[in-house]
Amino acid sequence: MDEKFNANENAENATPKAPAAPAPSIDFGDTISLRRALSSPLMVAINVLLTLIFAFNLIFSSNFNVFYLLAFIAGWVIYGQAKKGSSFEGGLKFGNFVAKFYYIVMYVAAGFLFIGGLILALMSILMPQAINEVSSEIYENGYFTYGSFKFSVGSIPTGLIKQIAEVLGVAVSEVFSIIMMIFGFALMFGAICMLVINIVFTRKISLFVGSLKNNANNPVVTKNDILKANASRIWIMIVGIFTAIISFRGLIPISKAIIYEGAPAGMFAQIIGSSFSTFITGGVVAAAYIVLSVWIGKYFVNTERK
Repeated sequence: MDEKFNANENAENATPKAPAAPAPSIDFGDTISLRRALSSPLMVAINVLLTLIFAFNLIFSSNFNVFYLLAFIAGWVIYGQAKKGSSFEGGLKFGNFVAKFYYIVMYVAAGFLFIGGLILALMSILMPQAINEVSSEIYENGYFTYGSFKFSVGSIPTGLIKQIAEVLGVAVSEVFSIIMMIFGFALMFGAICMLVINIVFTRKISLFVGSLKNNANNPVVTKNDILKANASRIWIMIVGIFTAIISFRGLIPISKAIIYEGAPAGMFAQIIGSSFSTFITGGVVAAAYIVLSVWIGKYFVNTERK
């Protein structure tokens, strides 16, 4: 009897078990449909603009840009695979290769540019000394040597001519030294700018495209699976707006040529042609950036239930 009473008392005083925690669920409000994004009308617009960029560069400036070629081929391959309903992993792998290839080439180009600028800066320091040595040899012997070669300059300058020659020699060497120093630092500054652009802009694009490739076969993809989508969208829009502003510089020579009625017909046609091509090509490049930014924002940042 006591045992039964104790059992009932223990049962009444037992702490009720907490309900089991619900299993984690996916927030389908953030779910991304890669196939829908890659086969969308905006994707078609991006590919058309990339094709026009390549064509305009080839027609107007005879510039065969391999990156524009690879970009529009990759875009159409990805769109075609997504539209047909087949696997688009191959197209995204190709697009990822193009993005990484451009990213690496930018680093290599910046490195060569910096080295070239450094060489010019060092030459600007050594040039005055080399010119002074050559001048001294000329004033003493009437010739100067370079390796096994001897270059004669005729009679040895004397008197006032020698003084003038010495002053001019120093002045010329200093001017060339300053010019080379300026060009050297300009090249190094350009290389640093390329590195910054590559880190801030190109790297984000490369990570974004790489995450698309990595999620090509995933049945459920969320915003967290796509890297640097919002950062890519913002920077691409900034670059697009900046490119659009720069492209309007092509209208300035056109307006000047129209105002200046005395320009020869051939010069007028040349100014109009080159400026118009600059304006059109720059405008198409800007449009491609802006549409790409809108596409990323619509399908990978401001996602809705799909």
